[in-house]
Amino acid sequence: MTAARLFKAVAALYVIFALGHTAGFLLFVAPTAQARAAFEAMRVATFQVGPQTFSYAGFYRGFGLTVTFLLLLCAALAWILAGIVDRGESSAKPLTWSLALVQCAVLVTSLTYFGLPPIVLSVAILLLIAAAGTRISGHDLEDARRKTGPQSSQSQ
Repeated sequence: MTAARLFKAVAALYVIFALGHTAGFLLFVAPTAQARAAFEAMRVATFQVGPQTFSYAGFYRGFGLTVTFLLLLCAALAWILAGIVDRGESSAKPLTWSLALVQCAVLVTSLTYFGLPPIVLSVAILLLIAAAGTRISGHDLEDARRKTGPQSSQSQ
C-alpha cells in the first residue's frame, strides 16, 4: 500500500475516533449511583473566575469537544499528508514523525485512562502512520515523481 493510501486510511480512522469520542462523552450515562452522584457534583459545583461562573461539568464538556476538534485536525493533516506524498515531496517526513510521536502519547493516555476502543484505534493509527512514514523516503516518492513529472517540484 502506498504512503498516500495509508495516510487516507489514517484520516478515516481519526474521523471514526472523533465520532466515537464525541458520542462517548456526550451520551455517556454513569452506570452506578455513585458515578451519577459524582457527575452531578461536577455539574452543581461552580466557581467564579472574574465575572464568569464555571462548572467542572462544563469544563469536562468543553475539553471533550476540544479533543474532538483536535482529532478532526489530525484527520485533515493526514489527508493533506496523503496529497503531499502523492506529489512525490519528501517534506512530509518531519510532520509524519511528529504526528506519530503525538499518537504515541495518545496511545499511552488511552492505555492509562480509557477502554479497549480508543486503545485499538490508537494502535491502528500509530501503525499506519509508521508504515506511511517508512514509505515516504522509499519507492512511493520515486513512483509519485515519475507519475507527476519534474515540473511538480519546480512549481512549488
